[in-house]
Amino acid sequence: MRIFILGLHSPIGRHLANTLIRRGHQVSGTSRAPEPAAELTGRLGSYHNMQLGDPADPDWFQDIDAVVYLLHDHSHDAASRNVDGIKALFQAAFSAGVPNHMFFTSYSAKPDSRSTYGAVKFELESFFRKHNQWVVRPGLVAGASGLFGTLLRLVQEFPVLPLPDGGRAPVPLVAPESVSEAVVHILERALPPGCWNLHQPDPVSMREVLLCMKRLTKSRCHFIPIPAILPLCFLRFTESVGLRLPLAADSIAAMRENRNLRRPSHLTDLGIAGPPLEEMILRLVRTKECGAGP
Repeated sequence: MRIFILGLHSPIGRHLANTLIRRGHQVSGTSRAPEPAAELTGRLGSYHNMQLGDPADPDWFQDIDAVVYLLHDHSHDAASRNVDGIKALFQAAFSAGVPNHMFFTSYSAKPDSRSTYGAVKFELESFFRKHNQWVVRPGLVAGASGLFGTLLRLVQEFPVLPLPDGGRAPVPLVAPESVSEAVVHILERALPPGCWNLHQPDPVSMREVLLCMKRLTKSRCHFIPIPAILPLCFLRFTESVGLRLPLAADSIAAMRENRNLRRPSHLTDLGIAGPPLEEMILRLVRTKECGAGP
């Protein structure tokens, strides 16, 4: 198959591209970087440097079997740019004759979401479902980049960290390789359009995640339970004045909203058994020690 990935350098994009290439598929795609990542150089059908919101050349999508949408602008004022930009890319690819489209949404996506990220993802997943396409809804991806990797670095580097609402919020985790394997199953088997929830069947609490990170890295970090509204307000303020911190306000808002949210996992339906939490963390720690992180 010929697969076009919009967002090759995203937390999922690199892993997915490498997995598809190893299975003999031709992969092309885009990212904001001038050149593709080192491990993808010379292995792609084509590569294009673009920002979300830039017009796409319809010729990019000629003879493509499926487009995977992993792009997202996390700027605090980018809601309309995300919605309009993704829809424009879909129209360009659809007009070029691409039959299959796979949009990556979020576990937090829902109609009444108070987080900008969740609201944007819900609007776009509704758009793709209306067009009878695949929607993939991963949990928190246990990769080196993104929120999981940021939390691991914070636990290793800081002596004290706040624990919003005592860390009681459940976290639906998923390993990058589980996501890639699921996508390959969906594409190769041409499974019916619909929404696929990709996360471990049994969520763990944020407190369990952080304590496991502390234990496995031999960190001395201490966690201080505080009401989640405090870091949420602080992060909203810093973002409003243009100051970017390691954690985003939307991440805190999404965790608060997801406290009572439960979605069924489709990993077992696809025959995928992801690794346990400890193994997810140890893989990242070993990768960092080897200097082989993305």
